[in-house]
Amino acid sequence: MIARLIVLVGALVIASVNEALAHNTDTASVSLSSNRAGARPVALTVALRTELQCGRLRGRSLSVRLPAQARVPESIPASAVLVGGVQAARVEVSGHTLAIALRRPKAPICTTIAFGTAKIVVTRAARLGNPKAPGTYALAVYLSRAVITAKLRIRA
Repeated sequence: MIARLIVLVGALVIASVNEALAHNTDTASVSLSSNRAGARPVALTVALRTELQCGRLRGRSLSVRLPAQARVPESIPASAVLVGGVQAARVEVSGHTLAIALRRPKAPICTTIAFGTAKIVVTRAARLGNPKAPGTYALAVYLSRAVITAKLRIRA
């Protein structure tokens, strides 16, 4: 009887959390250390508003697809990328996509899930470069099953 009650309460909690989260949508905003056309190196900050677990992004990795016109080096050191203020475990570059492996927490993680903002910071040490032409460019973040897009505005 008690076991059934615990299962029922757990199911109700999960249903409530899922319903609350269903009304939120993932969004992203982007800022650059310089939005000048052709600037290099630049730091890139993506503020990702999404579902977090204990204030951290869920999952073990994410990908950031930069505009095809951006200048991206063949490799980027993990020390040049921070996710939620924590250095990436590994960064792999494939064309204009950065595959970022997240560091696993050392302590047990809590079960609190809520919408919040996590920042992905690609520092100037990554040697990224802005597109050479002014304009508005799309950036995408792939996180679990979600694709979250944002716009980069580059000026002359």
